Parts: sequence; structure tokens; C-alpha cells
Amino acid sequence: SADRESFVVGCAARLSEEKNHAGLLDAFARLLEKEPHSILACAGDGPLRDALGAQAERNGLSRSIRWLGALEDMHHFYAALDACVLNSDREGLPLSLLEGMSYGIPVVATSVGGVGELLSDECGLLVPPQSPDAVASALGSLCQDPDLASTLGRNGRERICESYSVDAMVDRYVDLYREVKKRPFFRPGIESARCG
Repeated sequence: SADRESFVVGCAARLSEEKNHAGLLDAFARLLEKEPHSILACAGDGPLRDALGAQAERNGLSRSIRWLGALEDMHHFYAALDACVLNSDREGLPLSLLEGMSYGIPVVATSVGGVGELLSDECGLLVPPQSPDAVASALGSLCQDPDLASTLGRNGRERICESYSVDAMVDRYVDLYREVKKRPFFRPGIESARCG
């Protein structure tokens, strides 16, 4: 188990090609050069598990990585983290970042899909995809600057509470349904009608 001095970085994602764990391992190796007390905790399983384990072994990272597999209860995972990272090449709106942010954990993620919008306004650190140096640098910043980490974590939690809570999401769906209801329906061969 990690001692109190460790900087624990977590990644909750399926171990598959688009999540780019191979690039994350490269970034983590660079982080370890400057922050040797770091630990990478990977929650998730998938087709690349053996290949990633072999890559970690080849690069001398095995002692600093925890492969946790698929977890049913993510509470203890997130509660143990100092930072959350997602190094995806493709992404929609990743649940793992929403969850991490809801715990007030500072996040580092690649600027793909909906991630840029989620992490705007100082709610996390965005890095370019396919850039292990940028990921390592961003994680290093969080490790070295507790005030930055705290600010990003707090801002991220506020973003989730304001924009992604159940109430906020219900309000968005109600607004969407009202907008759809106002629009006339038209398809060739079908009589035009309004909803409701």
C-alpha cells in the first residue's frame, strides 16, 4: 500500500486502444524521474491488460503501478487519489473525469471530445493528445504545487455540482424536450404535426 508521502495518480478506464494507456505509461515513467514517490493506480480491465503489464515490466515501472482491475465500488479508489488522469485519443464525456471531479480531485486529461468543455475555466489541466511529456509535466505541476491542485479540485467539484448534478441534468433534459415540442415535425410523406 502507498505510504503517506506518495503522490497517487489514478486512471479509471477500460484497458483498450483508444484510452492510450501505453502513452500514459510513457508519461508516468517521465513523472517518476522527477517525482520518484509517485504511484499510478489503474482501475479497469480490457484486452490490453497483459501488453500493458509487460510494457510496465520492461520499463521498470511495475513497483510503482497498481493494476486494480474492474472495481464495483469506486469510492475507495477516488478517495485515495491525489490526481486523476485520462490520456485518451478519443472520448465523449468521460464518466471517470466526472467522478474524479465530484470528489474534488484535480484532473489532467487530453483535449479530445467533450473534455475541453468539461475542464474549461480552471477546472483541470488540458494537454494535447499523444503527448507523454505534456501529461508528465501537468501531473508534476499538481505534485509540486498543492495550491494549484487544491484550486483545480475545488473548481472541478463546483463545476460538477452546478452543471452535472441530477437536478442540473434534469433541467437540461426538460429544456430540451420543451424545445423539441415547439418544433414542427416534418418528414416527406408524413403529415406535419406538433407534439402535445
